[in-house]
Amino acid sequence: MGHSVRRIAPDAKAGAVNITCPQCKTPIDFLDIQEYGSRDIHPNRIFLCPNCPTGFWPENGFLTQLRENDPDAFFGSPLPLGSSTGLNYTEVPVGRSREFERHQLDEGYVIESTVLLGIKLDGTDTDLEVRGIDGAYTRASLGDEVLVSVVPTGEASVALNATLREGADESVIKAGDMLDVQYRYVKAPREATNPPWIDLLNEASLTIRRKNMYAMYPLLVSAMDNFLYRQCLLYYRWEGYSLEKAQEQVDSYGGNYGPSRYDIVEDIFEDLGIGDLTESIYDEEWEWFCNMNNERNDVVHPDANLLSQVGRSDAIKNFNKVVDVMVKVFDHIWIDNQTALLKSLVSYRFSR
Repeated sequence: MGHSVRRIAPDAKAGAVNITCPQCKTPIDFLDIQEYGSRDIHPNRIFLCPNCPTGFWPENGFLTQLRENDPDAFFGSPLPLGSSTGLNYTEVPVGRSREFERHQLDEGYVIESTVLLGIKLDGTDTDLEVRGIDGAYTRASLGDEVLVSVVPTGEASVALNATLREGADESVIKAGDMLDVQYRYVKAPREATNPPWIDLLNEASLTIRRKNMYAMYPLLVSAMDNFLYRQCLLYYRWEGYSLEKAQEQVDSYGGNYGPSRYDIVEDIFEDLGIGDLTESIYDEEWEWFCNMNNERNDVVHPDANLLSQVGRSDAIKNFNKVVDVMVKVFDHIWIDNQTALLKSLVSYRFSR
């Protein structure tokens, strides 16, 4: 479908995915991903911008886009590389379920997550309160009468369910009444491959949606550790190292398990000429992360003390802040201390 659209209308746009070219600052369009193939969205391959064209690592294109976003809105952003969001307005009868398969244009993509945004009774002025159930993002109650859910099913479809509560007042709403439902979904390319830190962030986001706040902490810390490692790896690749040699160089720091996050932000950054992060303009942000890691340690290594309760707003705040620290580390490595253009731009000489 993507090829035929491009042949018919070369300048057609279908909405940006979550990757922006670091060179020309142009968001990559959904149709471009389909035409050029999502297999090049891979941690060890160069993605060629269809607009410049310049080659860059997809995760650095993701970070380039995040730089332009509101840090308070990172939670809820599409995370799998090459993914995008969409809105759907549809109907479902009370007492029935409906399944919506992907559009033909979305071939090669899967529905990664859904968020229920709103419901109303079709064709009436009846004001029924829509409220989340236990804070869920995919389930809601329409007044005291109806339960509604929207969930991905299989790889590329969404199921809507509307069920009357037991004892519902059917003078207000009854089986067969039509509901207007609005939901947001994230679609991700099936053949794309994420670096571990993005998969870990995505899982942290899902744990918050499932109200499993404690699991969020180790996922966020692990995401940061892998992010730091990969940023060093990509920097060495830019300097001309092969993937194997770059890994050896990074692993030469630290002990048997490779460099710790502190080895990276201090020693490796300093040796690369980037500068010690703890002595940069982002030292306060890094100190915040280190303090947050202490909370993670309390969860991973609990003692006799009770665990502190974590509310959803605090969990989302922590998620947003960790991603913001990542963006600032990206700035520190590739932008702030460089006189040339972004070093995340790379030559096509590296292996795809």
